Amino acid sequence: YVVPGSYPEGREARFYLRPLVVRNGARLTVTSGDSRILGIKIAHIQPSEMISLTISADALAAAKSNDIEVSIE
Repeated sequence: YVVPGSYPEGREARFYLRPLVVRNGARLTVTSGDSRILGIKIAHIQPSEMISLTISADALAAAKSNDIEVSIE
């Protein structure tokens, strides 16, 4: 899950999430529609550790819609 469920327009936003799996060499991707807003490589993730993610105001403004999706591969 990702919290908060919404973000302020015109300002950077900080999100928190917990992964459901344990994985080495994970890639966290934030997309809006068909465009990728942000991609981050994370050395190790596990459910017991919270991931903190900050997205800049410019990146959020460039989003094609107000809906964003966060995925871990």
